[in-house]
Amino acid sequence: MNNQEGQVLTPSVAQELIIELFAGATVRKQEIVRAVDEAHTERGGQLPTVGADRPVTHALARMKQLEFAENPERGVWVIKPVRIKTLAEFMKWAKNFVPGKYVFRGVNNESYGIQASAYRRPKKKLQRF
Repeated sequence: MNNQEGQVLTPSVAQELIIELFAGATVRKQEIVRAVDEAHTERGGQLPTVGADRPVTHALARMKQLEFAENPERGVWVIKPVRIKTLAEFMKWAKNFVPGKYVFRGVNNESYGIQASAYRRPKKKLQRF
């Protein structure tokens, strides 16, 4: 969910952002509201004119019903980790990444080629006995 240009924050959009930003975390509701608002506006989205926390409130309530989140105490939420079960779910998840912003496989820049570790190992000379 990268381009939110001109889109008003809705519970559905808030839910996707909550999962993206907080999956596997325990966090206070006010932090969720702040981070969701910030992420949405950074991506060109607009906040609702009244009740700015309402989309997040509705999203959290729905996530609790769907068992994507728990509310163990007032103002504290546990956002459950994302479990990807299908290729379609993986492809949807992968669209969240901005090309050139993330580097995977433990390398520090994108200039490294992707090679299997067996290929990268130094070649050893065979010794004859």
